[in-house]
Amino acid sequence: MQWIRLLKTASIVAVIWIFFPVDSNALPRFAVDSGVSCMECHVNPTGGGMRNEFGAEYYSRTVLPMRTYQQEQRLDGFSTSLNDFIRTGTNFRTLMLYEDDNYSTFWQMQGDIYLSMQATRDLLFYIDIGLYQGFEIFGMLNIPSIDSYVKVGKFIPAYGIRMDDHNVYTRSGAPGVMTAIPFGERAEDTGAEFGYNTDYTTLSIGLFSGNPGGGQRFADESINAVALRGEWRLLSEGSTNGFLGGSLYRNKRASFETINYGVFGGIGVERNFNILGELMFVNFKQPPDASAENYLLFFTEFNYLIQQGIDLKLQYNLGTGGTPDLTRHAIGVGAELFFLPGLELRPLYRLHFSDDLPNFSEFIIMFHIFI
Repeated sequence: MQWIRLLKTASIVAVIWIFFPVDSNALPRFAVDSGVSCMECHVNPTGGGMRNEFGAEYYSRTVLPMRTYQQEQRLDGFSTSLNDFIRTGTNFRTLMLYEDDNYSTFWQMQGDIYLSMQATRDLLFYIDIGLYQGFEIFGMLNIPSIDSYVKVGKFIPAYGIRMDDHNVYTRSGAPGVMTAIPFGERAEDTGAEFGYNTDYTTLSIGLFSGNPGGGQRFADESINAVALRGEWRLLSEGSTNGFLGGSLYRNKRASFETINYGVFGGIGVERNFNILGELMFVNFKQPPDASAENYLLFFTEFNYLIQQGIDLKLQYNLGTGGTPDLTRHAIGVGAELFFLPGLELRPLYRLHFSDDLPNFSEFIIMFHIFI
């Protein structure tokens, strides 16, 4: 009966997603606007992390910031290259958080330094050193003859839309409902990934130890997890672009088993109006009681580009399922302001509400410095 309720909720979500589109402005929306994959601007083919030459030296310094200060703050000859074979980059995110009437603080959400080294024309070494325990390190061999790559090391499995906001329900779970989602903060896992990428298609399959964020071996250490992801880009000769994809992640260990699967997509019009969305189903088992807990998680985000460097943001999250059956919603309103090349200010108000759980609200201002 629980699955029937989840499927009814999924149907309602799908109707909202299809018939009420606006614009999304997390980083993946840049790919929707331009009709390309994440690897157009990032070193990592699955997106996120270090920007490549195009992303760091052109897109983030010419396309993103307000034109008012772009020329005034321009650095002629700016480059993230240390030499012909070594590049660097950074992402610093600091949050000012105010929650209801009784909690306010600053929090250093991210402090990552990136380094990539080109060993040969097609062999690359990559390291992302971050705060706390999170880091990514891998070697990647590009195989141009078949539009493919092989990646080996420690990195976040490719699943769904890799949002930079770790608090969306499809990356970190819904507070009080389901939070065991292996795609948010410190979700790096050790393994290998094979990917295929063309102008219209991206496919990847990864095998992992199944120990996200862990730095030690366990007694049941083996190849416990598999991640599959496929994305198809819908390109037009006009001003409309979009993508549609699906993902599957399964991790079976002695202490638990989780299966995550779902669909994701987005559409952009005129480079200033688009929507992203992701729908995820979760099946979670934990011994000694092997009965499954079923969950549904949904996220969508809308933005409208007022002018270059100023985007308005509207987002909705849904999490439901479990035993007892609980449901939580969240609505967020905010903006992304790119004042200068390499500087973003993102204010966001988010209200979490539920008939089953305590309601709470939060106001966040994120200061983002990136190269």
